[in-house]
Amino acid sequence: MPGWKFEMFVFDVFEFAKSLKAMEISRTEEFAPLKNSVAEPSDNPITCREALSKLHKSWVEKAGGKFTGTGEFEVSTKLSYDGENLEKLVKGKTINLPCYLS
Repeated sequence: MPGWKFEMFVFDVFEFAKSLKAMEISRTEEFAPLKNSVAEPSDNPITCREALSKLHKSWVEKAGGKFTGTGEFEVSTKLSYDGENLEKLVKGKTINLPCYLS
């Protein structure tokens, strides 16, 4: 199906900014671009879901939880925004995948 792809880069906005600040972040925790269809090998809905699942699994493992099975995992933003407060929910527990923790 034909379509349009609109894309800008961070430096494209420099001319419009009155001031500018930069932050260094962990790419694996903060960046999973979605700009391609599933027909492309990267930056597509599948790779975005995989990146989110990997991040959320790391939160649970850090909080003392474990996983069994295979599949994706997601933590609802109602429970945790950045992995905080998961200990009381998952410490010492095993989660069967796939799972949406809400």
